[in-house]
Amino acid sequence: MKSYFIQADAVQSPKRKITGRKNLDFSNTQKLKTLSPEETFNLGLEISEHLSSGDVIALIGELGAGKTLLTTGICRGLGFQGEVTSPSYIHVQTYVGPVTIHHIDLYLDRSEEEVYDLGIDEMFDSDSIVIVEWADSFPNLMPNNCWQIEICWTDEGETVRDILIKPKPVI
Repeated sequence: MKSYFIQADAVQSPKRKITGRKNLDFSNTQKLKTLSPEETFNLGLEISEHLSSGDVIALIGELGAGKTLLTTGICRGLGFQGEVTSPSYIHVQTYVGPVTIHHIDLYLDRSEEEVYDLGIDEMFDSDSIVIVEWADSFPNLMPNNCWQIEICWTDEGETVRDILIKPKPVI
């Protein structure tokens, strides 16, 4: 399986819609395709426009699929201008900007107890935006009202991704 690596901060795209797409409706499940890292980043920008205080995003995808790149776009769209990195070894990265964003990576966690020790339940109950990579590792810990985004490799090229977005349910 091929992977692409991109320095997330090297993508300095202006905030714009994804190429060829206008007015995405995130009130329903969306099946999208991004053709490049820039489009994946820009999808993150667009998703950020639909987030509210306290939202949780459960990210699912294989290693190198683009979870952190999408997260970088979301963070930029929410006004955070610092470096966004995968928190695999530190488990949680907190970005403070106009809104606080907790970026959690569950890739190396082995038990629910380890995840709870991160303070995940307090983060879920806050006004922050919480983005959880490898959320499928502990699906029963994710809140019922979270966004679910799955990023999948395709056989159409090493930078092409199929992305399934299930917005949070309206309660």
